[in-house]
Order: sequence, then C-alpha cells, then structure tokens
Amino acid sequence: TLSDKYRLYARYFRDQGESAQTQNSTGSIYATSIVPQNAVANLTQILAPTVINETKFGFNGAKTRVSGIPGPSPNADINGVTLNLSGSVALGGIAGQSGSAGLAIPTGLIRLSSSFNGRGAPYTNFSTSYIDNLSVLHGSHSLKFGGEVRAITLYNDQLGGTTYSFSNVDAFLANQPSSIAFNGDLSAKSPFTGLSGVAHMRQNYYIFYGQDEWKVTPTLTMSYGLRWEYYQPLHETRDKNVWFSIADGTIYPRYSNEWYHSSTKNFGPRLAFSWAPSALNNKTVFRIGAGYYYGPGQTEDQLQPEANDRIGRTITSGPLLAYPLDISQIYSSYDINDPNLGYQPRAYGTGYRIPERILQYTASVQQQLPGNAVLTVAYVGSQGRNLFLRSITNKIVSVGMDPLGQSDRQPRIRQPLFGNRLQNQRRRRSL
Repeated sequence: TLSDKYRLYARYFRDQGESAQTQNSTGSIYATSIVPQNAVANLTQILAPTVINETKFGFNGAKTRVSGIPGPSPNADINGVTLNLSGSVALGGIAGQSGSAGLAIPTGLIRLSSSFNGRGAPYTNFSTSYIDNLSVLHGSHSLKFGGEVRAITLYNDQLGGTTYSFSNVDAFLANQPSSIAFNGDLSAKSPFTGLSGVAHMRQNYYIFYGQDEWKVTPTLTMSYGLRWEYYQPLHETRDKNVWFSIADGTIYPRYSNEWYHSSTKNFGPRLAFSWAPSALNNKTVFRIGAGYYYGPGQTEDQLQPEANDRIGRTITSGPLLAYPLDISQIYSSYDINDPNLGYQPRAYGTGYRIPERILQYTASVQQQLPGNAVLTVAYVGSQGRNLFLRSITNKIVSVGMDPLGQSDRQPRIRQPLFGNRLQNQRRRRSL
C-alpha cells in the first residue's frame, strides 16, 4: 500500500516442464521442454469514492523446444531421418501367401506443423500488455471503460529432415528408395531472400471497450457495451519471407507489404438482461444475452510467408536417389528458376482477411431448490463467420490423349514451376 488512495501489487511466476513421448515401437521419442513465465504489476488508484482506476503491465512468455529423438539404430545414424517402408512380405508358415510389411517406422523426425516433419523446432514467444480500466458508480449505473495494447514477439525456427520411402523390403535392402523428401532448416541461408538465422516476428493487438450494468428496477438488470479490436498483421522484422500470389503464380521474396488484410471494423456489441421476479420470491432468475466476439485465429495460419523461406525437394530419380542423401549437393544445386523445381509454398486465398467473428447467444432459467440446490436449464448457440479453411491450389487442369486413347504427355497444371500448394482461405459461415 503506497497510501490510502494508491495500492501497488506485483507478481512473477516461472515454471519448467519436460516430457518424452514414445512415438512408436521403434523407441522414437517426441521430446518437449517448456519454460512458461508470467509477471504482472498492478496499480490501483482511488480517484474518488465512486471512481477507481486500475493500471496493469503484464508479461507472458513460453520458451519452447521440441525435438525428435530416434530409437536405437545400431550401425545407422537416423538423427533427422525417417525410413518409410511399405510393400509385402511372405507370411511364415503359409506357403505362397504374403501380406503387408506392417513395419514400424524408424524416425528421428516429429510433426512440426501441418506442412512438414522435421527434427526439431526451437521457438520463443512472449507478449507484453499495457492495460487500463476505469470503473465509475453513478446512481443505478456501474460503468466501466478500458483498453489494452498487446505487443507480441515470436522467435521461430524449424529444423528440417529427410524422409526415405521404399516400395518393398527388397528395395530397402538394395538401397533403392522410390523417393526422398528433404526439408531444409528455416534458419539456413535462403536462396530466395539471401537471409539466414532465426525468424523474428512481431504483431500488436489494440483493444478498447465500454460497458454499463444498469439496475433498471430492483429485480431487472440490463448489461450492455461495445468492444473494438484490431489485430495488426504479423510480419517478420527483416522481411525474411516469401509471399506467393495464387492469382498469377508469382513469388515475392522479402515482401514488404502486409501478408494479408486485417479489418479495422471489428465492433462487438454486447447485450444481456437478468430478471428475478419478486412474485417468485427471488428464487427464480431468467437470463438472456448475446454478443459478437473476434479473434485472429491460430498463429500458424498467419506466418505462412515466413515459413516459405526454406528449401524443399522431393527426389524420385537421378544420382541423388540413394541413402544417405548428399545434402550439400541439394543446397548447391537448388535453382529457384528451375521449371522442374516443384517448390510448394503456402499462399493466402484471394481476399483472405482476419479476424474470425463469432456471434454467441444464450438464454437460461435458474431455480433455487430445497436443500440449497440450484437447477439451471440453458440454451447456448453460436454462429461463426470468416472462419479458417485450408485447401489445395495449382491442381491438374487437363491431360492430353493420343488417338488410341493413351496419355501422350504429363498432366498439365496451371503453374509448372510449382507443385501442389496449400492455400489458406476464409469460410463465410459456420453454425
């Protein structure tokens, strides 16, 4: 307590957790280390008997490290590697019969995102919030106004790996993979932007609101208010990104414009009533309310251009199609202008924007029962708008045929330089 009118409160919290989850019978491990921290400083100011102001500063962070640890593999180093073996084998004791190989997959990789697997992902994120709330009592009204500015920082890296696929056991024993998929490190030097190092992304949230709880009568209360929110588009501080236009198939390394559109018209009205009729001895309460709520969605959906700034190759023929893969050769021969590159960037659909919008509404009846029990019957509904949707673009558009009905060429796609790509879109409605 600083004085009769000023009180200061501060708190700091830190924890640390480790986990090791077995992925399959080969003993592969998904290892996780998380160090969450949060701190708050709160200054309460009594400006008048009916006016109180509360100022806060908050910090939230979570240093996170995830990695794949392969199981025992004598005479083979499969760190950062997955061996995928399919095909068929003979069934012991049944002459002439065969069945699926059914082999567990030895791996040193883990799922890093919905895009690819890799050997690890060190990332550190934190946010700082500046919050101010003003509360005023005026007659039968309880007014509250406030705002928040939240600064978000994310240091992100994704460490890639290699997946070898074999069509059958014999091909595995002969070291004849059918394909090799290689994903480079996000922090490695990029042939697109020429940049390297851990990505540094930033974003700000701006939130303001006003609300009133009005005691209309001794048994009827009305709550109403308006909230406004704006979510600044995420960006990388050095423009370490590759933005892709699905409209014309053009890639834009070090794109300095906004990656997507963020609306500034995010007004969320709220309205609710609570009624406890005296005729029912104040033991029954009727409530009804509705309001609009906004949110930017998950961060992974917002950082796609930054995640595009890395090498990725799938090899199906040639001298590189063998274990172990010559990774140095992959980097040295990676030509971003190669028409057969098969680069698979992620893109935003035309008109993609945030935030998501949810309308929530509820009605309930609460009845006090004998023995201090309470019975509540309620209806809760919600409607979603502008929700996230993921699909594939650059699909096959035609296949040429010769007069005998045989295919005479490879299937044609819209943009041959690129393989199939995932695009993020927004669905207009969801109930």
